Amino acid sequence: MMAQTLCFIKIKNIMKKLLLAALISLSVSILPQDLKSQTTKENSYVEVTATAFNEVAPNEFFIQIIIDETLSGSKATLEKKERELYSALKELGIDIEKNMQVQDITSSLKNSILRQAKILNRKSFILKVDSPELIFGVFNATEKLKISQVSITKTAVSDPEKIKSEVLAKAAAKAKSNAEVLASSLGFKLGKPIYVQNYDNALNPFRMLAKSSISIRGAATDTMNEESAPELEFEKIRFEQQVVIRFSIE
Repeated sequence: MMAQTLCFIKIKNIMKKLLLAALISLSVSILPQDLKSQTTKENSYVEVTATAFNEVAPNEFFIQIIIDETLSGSKATLEKKERELYSALKELGIDIEKNMQVQDITSSLKNSILRQAKILNRKSFILKVDSPELIFGVFNATEKLKISQVSITKTAVSDPEKIKSEVLAKAAAKAKSNAEVLASSLGFKLGKPIYVQNYDNALNPFRMLAKSSISIRGAATDTMNEESAPELEFEKIRFEQQVVIRFSIE
């Protein structure tokens, strides 16, 4: 009786070991299939990089005007010269309150030959205009007022965000077109985008000017007017967008 019981226990232990081995074998055979399926699903995509750009002519121009008592050529005070400047700009149709701001006000002491202290007043303005014609109008007006310190400091575009959006849309469309070509050439159908990254490579929506940034067509004269004013050409502002997009493929 005891021998039968021991035999039964031994057979039971053997069956447990066989069952455990079968379960381990089943797990091992199933696991690689699941991993392979998941990996294949994650790798079923095509990734493309596309760049688009647009170069836009500026439509905003910033002019620096400096009034200095020592350069006025007369005994006129800085305040009087300032009032004359405002009046001349208004005659050009420029909204002073909207388009002009004071940049700097300085006063300094300078010793004359007789060792007498003299106060020199200086005032700087930044004026925004929206056309080359107004630029010449401002230069003519300041020349008549004997204000010689006048210069164009920078140019800009008035709607940079709109331009950026248009360029970004162009880059995305280009990326999708390239992805469709790649997918179809490999025998796949292009699916939905599963990853999108955007790189804004655009410069600031304004450009600080140097001499090389402005070119002049026509003959320039000492006294510019509407008939003899040369044609100004400003360097265009470049907007560039880059996208990296992954599309699923079927």
